[in-house]
Amino acid sequence: MDGSRSSRGSERTRSRALRERLSAILVAGFALGAGTLSVAQIVRGRSPVTADNGYVQRIGDSYDVIARSLPPTGDLGYFSDASLGEMSGARDFVLAQYFVTPRILRYGNDLELSVGQFASQASLDEFLASRNLVVESGGPPPLPVLLRHAPRKAVQ
Repeated sequence: MDGSRSSRGSERTRSRALRERLSAILVAGFALGAGTLSVAQIVRGRSPVTADNGYVQRIGDSYDVIARSLPPTGDLGYFSDASLGEMSGARDFVLAQYFVTPRILRYGNDLELSVGQFASQASLDEFLASRNLVVESGGPPPLPVLLRHAPRKAVQ
């Protein structure tokens, strides 16, 4: 009997993981604007939304640094000063999801850990102050950063 419970539990876990992956794929498809661009085009640098030939490599290198501080699975918030409606915003979100997989990005959700990508240090600083967040790793802008809630100061 315990074996069947364990089997059902692992089946639910696999089912949840599959739903999360499919959700990420759907979000990526939406962000790419009805399929006019593919992740492969973006990653290979053959897309008009790629800033330059070294952009994806620099972003990937930054996510390699960030990944060292991430749990192996789970959800992460995602924040940017570029809207998903802008090509650069969609590109950066899709690349972020690609580089943090199997973790799932939740756009605009304020979770314990979040990824942020901002065009300038001033933009990042303003955002950090408004949300009581600190940079844990990554950066500097425009490279992605890992954000964590700042510890609350003790009231004396």
